[in-house]
Amino acid sequence: MRRRLLVTVLVLVAMVVVGLGVPLAISDARSATQRQFTDRLADTARFASLAQRPITEGNPAALLAEMRRYDEVYGIAVALVGQDGQRSVTSRAFDLGDADRVRVALAGRGSEPYPLLKPWDTRPMLLAEPVLVEGEVKGAIVTVSPTDALRHEV
Repeated sequence: MRRRLLVTVLVLVAMVVVGLGVPLAISDARSATQRQFTDRLADTARFASLAQRPITEGNPAALLAEMRRYDEVYGIAVALVGQDGQRSVTSRAFDLGDADRVRVALAGRGSEPYPLLKPWDTRPMLLAEPVLVEGEVKGAIVTVSPTDALRHEV
């Protein structure tokens, strides 16, 4: 009798722990992903703003020093993509991967919220923002952020 009662109580406790722990873990992961997304989006938008002048003057390479410095300090690759989808300037060689986000940016729309990053996801966080000159899309800035620290946090 004692054994049955113990098994029943342990099963109920395990169900409560799982029932409360899983939603909490998902909420924490969503919060961490959103925090990194917001931080990277602000940086990407800043680069999009900085890229307006070099694109207008026809000298996108003027942005290269800033891109490389950002990459060295934060380990986040940055690229300026032209209207044709080809890279004009890049802080280093990297795979663009999620071409859909780049196409969306070249269509004049910003990055949508990033999906929930799980601990087993190894893909980097790719964000793309349009470079607008007088309301017209002239290219896109793409940032590719490693997610190792975020995955370990989650």
